[in-house]
Amino acid sequence: MPKFLVPVSIVGLLILCWVTGILSALPEDHSAQVAAYREFAEEQIALEAYGSAIDYYKAIVELEPAVENYSRLAEVYELAGKEEDAYETLDVCVQKYPQEKEIYQKIIKHYFDAGDYSVCVSYLEDCAAVHGWDEEMTEQYFQCKFRFILEGSGYQDLSDVYNGSHVAVTETETFFLSTICKRMKFTDLEDASPDFGDLLGVTVDGRANFMDDTGLKYLDTTDTYDKTWSFSGGLALVQYGNAYGYVDRQFRLVLGELLDGSNFNNGVAAVRMAEGWTLVDSSLNRIGEEYYSDIKLDEDKFCSFAGRIFVKGQDGYRMVDTEGEPVGENVFEDAKPFNRGGYAAVKQNGLWGFVDTENRWVIEPKYEDAMSFGEQLGAVLVDGKWGFISSADRMVIEPQFEAVKHLNGSTAPVKQDGLWYMLIIEQ
Repeated sequence: MPKFLVPVSIVGLLILCWVTGILSALPEDHSAQVAAYREFAEEQIALEAYGSAIDYYKAIVELEPAVENYSRLAEVYELAGKEEDAYETLDVCVQKYPQEKEIYQKIIKHYFDAGDYSVCVSYLEDCAAVHGWDEEMTEQYFQCKFRFILEGSGYQDLSDVYNGSHVAVTETETFFLSTICKRMKFTDLEDASPDFGDLLGVTVDGRANFMDDTGLKYLDTTDTYDKTWSFSGGLALVQYGNAYGYVDRQFRLVLGELLDGSNFNNGVAAVRMAEGWTLVDSSLNRIGEEYYSDIKLDEDKFCSFAGRIFVKGQDGYRMVDTEGEPVGENVFEDAKPFNRGGYAAVKQNGLWGFVDTENRWVIEPKYEDAMSFGEQLGAVLVDGKWGFISSADRMVIEPQFEAVKHLNGSTAPVKQDGLWYMLIIEQ
């Protein structure tokens, strides 16, 4: 071969390889085969031979993984009574094509109708991450996330949840309930303070004392109290006659002769002395020099959640931190202590709304009454009935209860027909 032909041959060979590579990289045209498979599959569907139809559509998806093919395969699975396979197919489709909102909607509707609300919420959140929230999705989300049941036999009273338990009171006894409404710990109690994570304040055999979570009693031998609250922050609030005080872990009265007091939280408690209300730290030293005409306490005698406290001066209730320093400038006609959420209920111009921990309005005053947000929702009174709203001021549990307490975790005490029950979010 002439030498000049060698380079030409090499070049030609390279060009041939390049063209072959390009051709092999081009997508193979399966349209004729897909059309034939689809025709066969639809014939099998008409004959209710769903097994054959499924096989054809699975082959079609392999050849042409388009949205309409996944969707039709899912429909055939449903016709065959294989719903789980149908929605697994749609899940694969939506993972490959997240821009297809219609597929999300099919999956969401399926799990909603099936009552699998936690899965429904997950798909709604995934869809919203791509497409944003619309009104229909938002409505579905709250319907799923806050579906509830009422449990319990009806109690005279039911406390907020602390450390996984509520205190329940009937006409004849006091006991602890779990968050799934099962009796726990011990019985034969005449009174009990909620479990703050330390020794419990209880009344047994007519004597107020303390008990650990195994039922072992810790009795004070020198003083008799009319009521004891559970330990919090290393101290326990006690009442004797008309006076209040605090005992330490040796059950010694370390501060007494108070007119009222709160449990400790965030290292702070509120106490009422002859001069007025003041704040004290866990060493029982006063915080600041100011006395107030009132410090707001909740039903379980806490003044401080979220490190914020409402104190009353001459101009109304204002917010201070645990050092007694003012927070923000808003002053209110009335207020309720922060709970475990970030919004507190406050009253202005005769109506209730909510402020955050920086004393900024987040929900303008418009409700007859309100309770500070628990971990998820806040409670509001509308036309004489209580319901629950989201932080975006959306009513997610319609007003229907005579009274409510805070929704923390998945439970909230609610009152209906004169008795208290446990509202349990189903998720």
